[in-house]
Amino acid sequence: MKKTILPCFIKIIIPSRDNKGKRLPSQSTTKWLRKAESLFKQTFGGCTIYAGVGIYDPITGELEIREEIKSVEAYCTKADYATKLEEIEKFCIEMGKALKQESIALISSEGMAIIEIETKGKDNDKEA
Repeated sequence: MKKTILPCFIKIIIPSRDNKGKRLPSQSTTKWLRKAESLFKQTFGGCTIYAGVGIYDPITGELEIREEIKSVEAYCTKADYATKLEEIEKFCIEMGKALKQESIALISSEGMAIIEIETKGKDNDKEA
């Protein structure tokens, strides 16, 4: 019997609401879920997707947001983790900008990183 241990993991959260608490169009969240799925399959050979509920206070502290979320996670080798983490971080920034987020959570073997998203125009209504 051959046994392979994958000691590292990476998980990203796909939001369903923007930074004002407004529900995002389902086609936008589905698009980013599929992009994350594709990235993880190409990068790590597969992924697992979970549905859940996220509850948090935005950075502004103005209101509590409850939202349906999807999480995409994969386990990997230490070598893949070391060489691919930056690519996943870039994906999170791209997704965060497109979905009008203040931040994106990237959960990994190291812990949870809150990646703050810099936006040129906070009220940019460009479609994700």
